[in-house]
Amino acid sequence: MKPALGLPALLSLLACGSPTQPEPLPLSALASRSVSFVLNDTDVLGDVPLPGGHRLTLVVEDLPDGACTRLQEGITATLDGEPMRLAPGGVEDTPGRTQCLQPTAVYDFDPAAWAAAPVEDLELLLQQEGAAPVRLRILGGKAKRRFGVEAPTPAGTLRAGETRLYRYEPASDAGGSASATLHQPGSSVGGELTTVLEPDGRVRVQVPATVPAGNQELHLTRTAPAQLLACEGVAACEGTLFHTEAVPVDIVR
Repeated sequence: MKPALGLPALLSLLACGSPTQPEPLPLSALASRSVSFVLNDTDVLGDVPLPGGHRLTLVVEDLPDGACTRLQEGITATLDGEPMRLAPGGVEDTPGRTQCLQPTAVYDFDPAAWAAAPVEDLELLLQQEGAAPVRLRILGGKAKRRFGVEAPTPAGTLRAGETRLYRYEPASDAGGSASATLHQPGSSVGGELTTVLEPDGRVRVQVPATVPAGNQELHLTRTAPAQLLACEGVAACEGTLFHTEAVPVDIVR
């Protein structure tokens, strides 16, 4: 995420004091703007889900000069017909701090429901009465992202010195990057493993021969650019699909 205020806006703020709220913009004004989104699919160990761990967030990007943006009332956002939480953006004043908040739309999805359903494209709409909608359609967007073991050793076991092969779903997530780390149970600090993302989307993970035996946590991560089937009502659309999951493993030698 880029800084809330660009340099010109920051210099203006320092010279003139706290800025006033910008004039609210109608949806049609976004025709010259770009939007970006992140679909975050994060699975952690334990029964307590991570807040925001399964969420799509759309952001209306600022103008190059850093001018603050606020949307008019009456604009709505939906994801596949379900309402999103829309924050109109604008200047926020808190004690000792003034910041420009970009307009955002947020949707928290149910990972179990998405896992039980077939992979589908995902449609995001911004609408306002009397205006053409902003429409994004994401190829394979409505899917529970996951890794599965393809190597011969059992899923819960890693052998020191082996190369483990994982398949990744959905296959429509193309390109991007993958990584893997080993952690002591409960630790947020992990050791990076050599990881290769194959052209077919499978992920190869090399387990060092020097890894000590015992229980650890394997964290697998995949980031891919979203494939957009539609981008309407704005100048440009860009999206990222992010998935990470942690699994307990027994390191054997």
